[in-house]
Amino acid sequence: MKQLINSLGCMLVLLHSNQTIAEEPLMVIAEDWAPMSYRINDKPTGYAIELTQTLQQQLSHTEPIVFLPWARANQLGQSRKNVLLIAMSKNQQRLNQFSFVGPIAEGSMGIFVRKDDAIQLQDLNGMTNQGSIGVYRDGDCQQTLGQTHPKQLAVASYPEQTAKQLLLSRVRFWCQADLGVPYTLNQIGKNKSDVRMAYQIKPLAIYLAFSDGTSPELVQQWHQALVKYMQTPEYTALYQKWFETDLHPNEPKLFAVGH
Repeated sequence: MKQLINSLGCMLVLLHSNQTIAEEPLMVIAEDWAPMSYRINDKPTGYAIELTQTLQQQLSHTEPIVFLPWARANQLGQSRKNVLLIAMSKNQQRLNQFSFVGPIAEGSMGIFVRKDDAIQLQDLNGMTNQGSIGVYRDGDCQQTLGQTHPKQLAVASYPEQTAKQLLLSRVRFWCQADLGVPYTLNQIGKNKSDVRMAYQIKPLAIYLAFSDGTSPELVQQWHQALVKYMQTPEYTALYQKWFETDLHPNEPKLFAVGH
């Protein structure tokens, strides 16, 4: 009898936990940052969009994916629970605000210049007093270079704005993740060959980021779904489709907020 009561108690706790998760749907947020996430005729597409939708199907989730400017998306993620930003890089500051699952993509963050600019950079100090540096508002580049070159930053709300400024010589440097450079340039009628990476700042890994206060059980569910999907040939095909390489992340981890 005692065992039966204990079993019933455990079932009630589990049902309550699952009900709590179900009653608190995520606000799933993307930004216009191709090829990770963007829109064609208002229809979401991109690597992180397709990945997120696949995981949603595995988890029987139906939350819509909302597009917001990065600064607004980041602000919501820092101020509300149950927010998922589907493509974010991880740093120490953000580890106190988000739980990260991934990586889901890997590349590098670098300094780009026009192809006819002969400057050679050995480190970030080489940019000091050499011209303005275009960065994306509240992005990783602004956080990194704001510590070393705050007076040289030219902050824009969209990557396309900074790319235009670079090619019009209004800024000399463009700090950007290489994953998004080809599509961003294509959007303004230019090609990847019009710029070159003058310096690689650091390797870059992109994660799913869950805001502080989101159910740990829910985050764990997404992690397990990603682990399972990354072992399939369908995932390899998805990564190849968007990044033209079979070298993809395959051992996603969960970094809980505050740890």
